Amino acid sequence: MENTINNSYGYEQAKNRMKENNPAFIPRNHLVEEALDSAVNGNLNLIKQLLIVLSKPYHYQENLSHFTIQPPPVFENEYATYCGT
Repeated sequence: MENTINNSYGYEQAKNRMKENNPAFIPRNHLVEEALDSAVNGNLNLIKQLLIVLSKPYHYQENLSHFTIQPPPVFENEYATYCGT
């Protein structure tokens, strides 16, 4: 970390480059599943919010911070994908 702070870019420039190149929001499986389950049951609010978030994944939106939550361990241990992800 010390080298990052003292390099020619400086800490703030490095932080800004990270924000520019790393999305604030990632469509994590547990969040997609939650939104799909909700939509199947007639509530489209989560799917609409997810689409808003994913339309600007590099722009952090405070009011949609729910979409940054890591999956619970039980979800990670039991969830399986079939598309190679």
